Amino acid sequence: MWGGVPARNLDFTGRRALLARLEQQLRTKSVVAVLPGPRRGMGGVGKSQIASEYLYRHGAEYDVVWWIPAEQPAQVPASVIELGDALGLKVGREVTAASRVLEALWAGSPYSNWLLVFDNAESLAAVRDYLPRWGTGKALVTSRNADWEQLAGTVSVGPFTRAESIQLLRKRNRRLSIEDADTGDTLAGPDLCSGLMFTDFAPEHDCGPFDLSGVPHGRRCVVVLKWSYTGRALLPSGTTKGPEFTW
Repeated sequence: MWGGVPARNLDFTGRRALLARLEQQLRTKSVVAVLPGPRRGMGGVGKSQIASEYLYRHGAEYDVVWWIPAEQPAQVPASVIELGDALGLKVGREVTAASRVLEALWAGSPYSNWLLVFDNAESLAAVRDYLPRWGTGKALVTSRNADWEQLAGTVSVGPFTRAESIQLLRKRNRRLSIEDADTGDTLAGPDLCSGLMFTDFAPEHDCGPFDLSGVPHGRRCVVVLKWSYTGRALLPSGTTKGPEFTW
């Protein structure tokens, strides 16, 4: 039984070591938290994406998987009560309803092999009482709050590696062009690129070389990368610029 799990991200890239560590942690611990790496509090590094991808790879190992949005504390008991309804527990809507669902799960009724995912659980107080107390069930938490290290095994998530960045870019439609740095006029391109990344100092790419023979010398130029996701029309397109140079 699954509930609330986000649709799978078909552009999920890399993160093999993190997924392996998450699997190992959940095999040995009842509560595991996916947290940001050394730059504490950093959002957008993919904590929820990693949790979701883990479920699509290992969810069949559990009888129940339930995704609980936990950013707003009131969402937690409401989602737990929905789980109780899905399990046929008939706990009603009283104040104690969520507690009765948890007690049934901890006792292994109707299933003992379950996983609750508390996504964006920034407040320990809002979630602590919903964590496994006994039995064989598991809880997976995603959060920016480093205090979860006191209660859970942890998986630390940082930015993409260089190789993962390249792999992700290869899933996109990318067009590289040379523009006038002052006017924005296109001087060369755009060329469709099969593999491209920006390093700290210069663009490395598989499009070119560009023909600038018709461009007057002395122009200040800039490399411009524009992309859109292949086959994912609802995802945002984007533009980024590399270093300026004088032609």
